Amino acid sequence: QGLLIGGKLTVVARHRFARNGMQPSRPNVVAKRPPGLRDLVLSDAADFSNGSARVFPSNRIVLLLVPPPDEPDLQNYDDWLRLLISHELTHIFHLDRVKGPWGLVQSVLGRVPGTFPNYYQPSWVAEGLATYYESRLTSRGRVFGSFHTRLLTSAAVGNRWLSPGEATYLSPRWPDGIAAYAYGSRFFANVARAAGDSAVPRFIEKTSGQWIPFRTGHPLGAVSGIRRDSLWKSMQREYIERAEVPEGQPEVMASKLRGPATAAVSPGGALAWFEARGDEPAAIVVRRPDGQLKRYRTTANVDLAWSGDTLYATWLELADPFTYRSDLHRLVNGHWTQLTHGARVTDLAAGASGVVAVQVTSTGNRLSILSGDSMLPLTRDPPVTTWASPAMHPSGSLLAVQHESGGYHIVSITRGSTGQAELVSARGNQVLTDPAWSPDGSLLFYVSDESGLPQVHVMNLDGGTLTLTSEAAGATQPVPAHDGWLYFTALESDGYALKRIRWDPKGLATRLDDAPITAGSLTPGPMVVSAPVRVRTGGYAPWAALRPHYFVPLVLDKGSAGTFIGGLTSGSDPVGRVGYGLQLGVGTKGARLDGVLSLVYQRWAHHAVDVYLSQDWGDAGRITSPIKATARSRERDAELGVSNLWGGWYRSLALRVAGHYEEDHFESSPMLAFINPAFAGVSVSLGSGTLERPPLAISSEDGITLSARYRRRWRLDTSGWSEDWRGRIAVYEAIKGIGLFAHPVLAGRVGLATSSGPDRESYGVGGPSGIGYQPLPGIVVGSGRQFPVRGYQPGETRGGTAMVGTAEFRLPIALVAKPLGSLPYGLDRLSLDFFYDYGRVWRASRAGLPRDISSTGVELTWDLSVLYDVPLRIRTGLAVPLQDGSRTKRGKVAFGIAFGSDF
Repeated sequence: QGLLIGGKLTVVARHRFARNGMQPSRPNVVAKRPPGLRDLVLSDAADFSNGSARVFPSNRIVLLLVPPPDEPDLQNYDDWLRLLISHELTHIFHLDRVKGPWGLVQSVLGRVPGTFPNYYQPSWVAEGLATYYESRLTSRGRVFGSFHTRLLTSAAVGNRWLSPGEATYLSPRWPDGIAAYAYGSRFFANVARAAGDSAVPRFIEKTSGQWIPFRTGHPLGAVSGIRRDSLWKSMQREYIERAEVPEGQPEVMASKLRGPATAAVSPGGALAWFEARGDEPAAIVVRRPDGQLKRYRTTANVDLAWSGDTLYATWLELADPFTYRSDLHRLVNGHWTQLTHGARVTDLAAGASGVVAVQVTSTGNRLSILSGDSMLPLTRDPPVTTWASPAMHPSGSLLAVQHESGGYHIVSITRGSTGQAELVSARGNQVLTDPAWSPDGSLLFYVSDESGLPQVHVMNLDGGTLTLTSEAAGATQPVPAHDGWLYFTALESDGYALKRIRWDPKGLATRLDDAPITAGSLTPGPMVVSAPVRVRTGGYAPWAALRPHYFVPLVLDKGSAGTFIGGLTSGSDPVGRVGYGLQLGVGTKGARLDGVLSLVYQRWAHHAVDVYLSQDWGDAGRITSPIKATARSRERDAELGVSNLWGGWYRSLALRVAGHYEEDHFESSPMLAFINPAFAGVSVSLGSGTLERPPLAISSEDGITLSARYRRRWRLDTSGWSEDWRGRIAVYEAIKGIGLFAHPVLAGRVGLATSSGPDRESYGVGGPSGIGYQPLPGIVVGSGRQFPVRGYQPGETRGGTAMVGTAEFRLPIALVAKPLGSLPYGLDRLSLDFFYDYGRVWRASRAGLPRDISSTGVELTWDLSVLYDVPLRIRTGLAVPLQDGSRTKRGKVAFGIAFGSDF
């Protein structure tokens, strides 16, 4: 195996094995190697585990280096980078594979977006294949892990089994994007088991050249004889049959959670847990012994620990637009105080010896202890060892999960000693997690998935063990409390649930005395403080990856200016900080150039430079008096901007300063003379906002956004000038407690602009607004407007000062989350929007224009998915004008359609 960062990536691996029915029955079919270079980016920009792969504009892989020993979905791995590269490289080999008509187009035009046929497949195919091969080519992987087993078991038992059209990114309802990985990987594992492992690459070869690219059942049947839907249903029956029957009825404390509860109990009986729901922002919930509940809004990747009656927590925050960091916080008098900054700490333990956390380092992670506002290392961080889930004994000694390439171990370490004592060691593919001491320190609770599903176990000082839970889809994160309750996290068909059962310390001790010894004894071990390691990092060089990789031909008719023949292309660097788009055309009437160049360079995390250059030829119209002539226009625009970006998870702030140049030039008969104005100017823009948007929300909620711009222009051909002020405010308020799948929202917006000076601008008011939708490169449908009033024509009235106001009531109607038959399209959500729009102008551009226009109506919002997984929002509605406009009569009902949200 060989790797060159930022250059050519070559992986040569031949691996034969037989396990769990995956014995090769036919010779392997080796996919053709994708052409060109593969960029490999090793990123330390996030304190969580992930990776990504793209084949457009070129093959590139980004790997987040933080190992995942405590993440349920990723725990079953041998070496993190080995598994991650296997997964992402599968995406490259699969999605870059092009044959038949697609290959012909690419041989002429290059890597044109839309010409990669396997991108049209549902996400469960791409993610399922990559997850299957991560397990096929390593000694671990999610096909052999218990998390996907839990997910599919809970869906099968709870009668929420997803169809092939639903196991995609169609909807953010539970289990969101995880479904594509779980259903897809187990599906292809079953294909390999039924038809031999060579059926999988032959399926890829078949889909890479088919004329109708989104089909999956036909190519699968052609290469393997397997009927897709029959195999899919047999998977459901398999998970129903293997499901365990739970014993007893645990008490449910919280349900329908989108992430593990990560609960913690204080010695005084206060309970805290992490609560992420579909209709609410993520929060830490604290329940006091008297039953009082308090919610504290948070972000993601939350962990909790009590030290006495003081609650500590870690969570992710945006350090800059590209960097996610996790830090330690403490709850004091109902308010959170941040204790560390950039410390990169995750899993927590607290007790008599202080607060201990897992700290991310440049080579992996280590255990560290809080000292003031910094973390002191307690263990060394060799690359082969990673840590998770620390727990503190009442005496002050520490317990933690240790992961090495050989598997998981639960070890005990004592500060100031040397060495460590192994308490429990994993066997085979077993994953060990979530150790916790009983309040008196005599019993150890932990989670093992040796039976195929994770369940809570308990062991005593002699090593005898018992299984305490029998949840149908497993149980994790045990938290024994002083009052005899054992809290744990279960997985249900509609999400995670926080549950609790009674446990009797004396009864457990008696049963454990008679239990077989299956683990090591609880001998405390050492914990050694080590010195931090100095790390040197290199620079950032994006330019080698920016060369054009495709060309889309364009033919544009510009009227009297002629026809322009050319094309467009674009490029970006692998980490997304530099990007450009270029469109260029040559006129058939004279040597005229028409084109646009846009470039964004964000080498610095908080700062960006953008450049825009444009020359646009057009038809300015025909003149009939005093002579007949045809006028052509040429518009030139240039802009250079510098932006400064700040913000966090829920808030944002941006400041932009730019310089402008614009020129209008007219060509016609020599007998006519036109004024050809040219302007130079500067502008300052400011934007700020704080918003919430839960996963199932139909709109932004509980927040406000503000934007303002000042622009000054100087006319270069005369002494003219102009000033332009613009501003907008939007407010969103969720209505809670109604019980719908998402909150209804009251939303309002006010926009205002005014211009002054001899060359002042005027503003058109009227028309619908949304976003521009780009179905094909170079083709944009729809647009946004600064001053929309629905039900009227664009520019129904115009003036030197303009204002619009909008009030809306947005109501969720239905959470459908279903494909449209067997087509690669789906309907996710429907919502209604009752609106009132008002617009007014001052200093009207000409006599007779109305000063005020207004309308009311209703819109139906369709949240759709296109080609299985691409989200698309369409608004269709009826608007009734309440005043006469310059072209629209009062009371005449107008039908409108727009893409995206107006605000």
